[in-house]
Amino acid sequence: LAIQQKAREEKEHKRGRLDARHNYLLRTVAEHLQVPQAEIEDTILEGFQIELMDQFFLRPSVTLLMFCAPKVEPAEVVTSTTTTATTTAAPAPAAKPAKARVKV
Repeated sequence: LAIQQKAREEKEHKRGRLDARHNYLLRTVAEHLQVPQAEIEDTILEGFQIELMDQFFLRPSVTLLMFCAPKVEPAEVVTSTTTTATTTAAPAPAAKPAKARVKV
């Protein structure tokens, strides 16, 4: 329980460090992958990726920033005579990560 609380506090501390540059990149990646920006942001804040982004912004020798995400299969549309339902896309099993290249 204490470990989870510490992880939440660390995540919120990192969230406070995000600025317009981070938000621009996160928004661009989210649009490219067609997922909510909050989902991308949460993923970035869980590990040490924010530090990699900071290095990208600060060090001229770092010229590439790569984002990877699981590849998702298109949603299947189920139709009946009375109703129409659309399922959401789920991650494909054992799929290779999709790479998002973002030019800034």
